[in-house]
Amino acid sequence: MDMDIFYFSGTGNSLAIARSLAQTLNARLIAIPRLKDETEIRITTPAIIIVFPAYLSLLSGVPIQVMNVIRRMQGLKQTSIHAVCNCGGYESVNALPALHRLNMILKSQGARLYSAHSLRMPMNNLDYDHIPIPINRDTDDILKKSRKRIDGIADDIRSGRQTRFRILKRFFLLLLSPLFVMIRPAALKVLQKQAQVTSKGDCSYEAMIGRTDLGIVVSDACIGCSICASVCPAGNIVIEDHRPTFRHQCEMCFACDEWCPQDAIQHWSRQKGIKYHHPEVSSSDMDIRRHQRI
Repeated sequence: MDMDIFYFSGTGNSLAIARSLAQTLNARLIAIPRLKDETEIRITTPAIIIVFPAYLSLLSGVPIQVMNVIRRMQGLKQTSIHAVCNCGGYESVNALPALHRLNMILKSQGARLYSAHSLRMPMNNLDYDHIPIPINRDTDDILKKSRKRIDGIADDIRSGRQTRFRILKRFFLLLLSPLFVMIRPAALKVLQKQAQVTSKGDCSYEAMIGRTDLGIVVSDACIGCSICASVCPAGNIVIEDHRPTFRHQCEMCFACDEWCPQDAIQHWSRQKGIKYHHPEVSSSDMDIRRHQRI
């Protein structure tokens, strides 16, 4: 198919999904981090797929870099836009708000989602304890089911099926809205603390997310190998005096924590010793210097 797949990935889930879709649909892969500094991104294919993880669905759901790149895309009105959002929790609570937010961004540019898809992947910090109702925690089982779901998504996109149950999903999102409003202040408070912001008015939401890297700790186990800098999709890390320095453009994707071979980087929202990346993805696959059309 004449189609481009744009993806954003921190621990490899979205990359694995995008790869599988590209192989099935014979589409081109484009890493969103490769586009973050381009002022204009012209879309020339009749269809595109945007693959991304749901981050902070209570507040936004769409990674900042994804939002910014989409806002610079030209030619979206003439393109069929499909989105695939993956999440570690329940899709209705995490992916649905993120897809809604993405559609709002597209509508502001005169475009809209032709189809929206979601699927569960292992949570990138494996922290399921905060979910108040039982949920499958078996990583192998989640991955097995995700592969079948990806095949189904590819079939839907290939056949041109639009999003189903759209009205029902909107109604469910409306029901969730009061709950989100109640919980949102607590989520903001945590971010403000890590970003060392005294109040929300002190800086924008995007700037506050970027500053949360102030809570990341680097231990003496660091050997200055620079893998953290190479895998960071935000280009947020530089190596100075053989240690990582964070530039306050964080995406909270956990890539630096996950891919550190010395376990020297501890993200504040991850339990010590917890590691996860997609088993079919390596640190070299995540190297932002290698991200390109393939």
